[in-house]
Amino acid sequence: MGRAWPLLLITLIAVLYPFEYDTGLTNYSLGDAVVGPVALFVVLQSLVRLVGWPRYTVQLLALVVVAIASSLVNAFSPAIYFSAPSALGETAKLFSAGLWMCVMFWLLSDDFSRGFYQLACASALLATGFAASSLWVTVRETSDYRPTGPFDNTNLYASYLCLNVFLVLGAREALEDLRRTRRRLPALLRWPGPLLGPVMLPLLLLGILATASRGALVGCVAGFVLSGSLRLRRISRPRLAALVGGLVFLGMTGTWYVRQDPLVLRRLESTAEGSGPNIENRLELWHAGREAFATHPILGVGYGQLRNYVELATGNNKPVHQTFISMGAELGAVGLLVFLWLLFTVVRDTMPAQSPRYPEVARACRGFVIAIVTQGLFTNVQHSRALWMIVGVIAVLAAEGRASPVLGETPAILARGPVWPRRGELGS
Repeated sequence: MGRAWPLLLITLIAVLYPFEYDTGLTNYSLGDAVVGPVALFVVLQSLVRLVGWPRYTVQLLALVVVAIASSLVNAFSPAIYFSAPSALGETAKLFSAGLWMCVMFWLLSDDFSRGFYQLACASALLATGFAASSLWVTVRETSDYRPTGPFDNTNLYASYLCLNVFLVLGAREALEDLRRTRRRLPALLRWPGPLLGPVMLPLLLLGILATASRGALVGCVAGFVLSGSLRLRRISRPRLAALVGGLVFLGMTGTWYVRQDPLVLRRLESTAEGSGPNIENRLELWHAGREAFATHPILGVGYGQLRNYVELATGNNKPVHQTFISMGAELGAVGLLVFLWLLFTVVRDTMPAQSPRYPEVARACRGFVIAIVTQGLFTNVQHSRALWMIVGVIAVLAAEGRASPVLGETPAILARGPVWPRRGELGS
């Protein structure tokens, strides 16, 4: 199998991922139709040859084990809120989201620069189209309309746009590495490069504004600030020109958009005042989630059971909309600590002290992890495919950072053979 296959699969995942639907018991993405077969192929390949796994597989498996243990413990207790289908559905969500990490790691391992640039360009092009459409629709819509894009949920759509903001930031270094090593790009990938900063980035930021998702807005700002993505020192002249052009475009478009009195301004105003039924309802759900954790501190009330537990306590059958309260209430202190261990390890591996080979890509990935974790303070993100995709990207950076570069590839992976065999190797 040649290297064209991973690049084709990366493009398919980038294009199909945002088309995500909720069935009630679980949710699925059209990208799962690519991720599932790729994962099965690599697992079968691992039976006959050595295949590497992301370093965060340990945390993923630990979370799955805790989820199963929590469900089993509560299944045999006299808990009237327990639902076996909910437990199976949530565990399946966690496992399938983790597969996105593994598949992204495998697809990017053998040629990171080109793979990441292809992922960023394909995803950002599509996301920019959705963002521009959302801006136009929210201006024309007279009611309090919140766009969902290709998703069924506005918060997921806002996370998707936020993901692409940081993909665009990381794509610049991948493109420079390709130019430095004189590797040619397909014609379809040459023209988006100049548009990434001046055009796509401002439209994506305004698209997040159009969703009126307060968690995504706060998360995006936190990701920019805490990851160091706003540093202006040592900026090259071409980047400075792109930055100035982007700021001018963002300022003009943003001014026009704000004058239309969009919903986001009214939502931010009500949040600042601390009023509104949405805020009061959210606080009630958080309180019920904390009570569930206090009564089941070790293994929680069971994975996927918090919604049923909260309904008995408050009569309100809604998600708690807070990742850490949800993880603590459903998986207890054990599961919450494993989840925090995962997040801490992921962020640590993007720090300069870990010597990532692509520091700008690492900074962008760190920014998105900070952004979505911040958003997790206002909604549930533990099953986010976007989060686990970026964790897979960071796993490649961590592998490259622990070895010296050889011909632009990952020496740790070359040592055990490439993930995708070259032509003629399958029969050997």
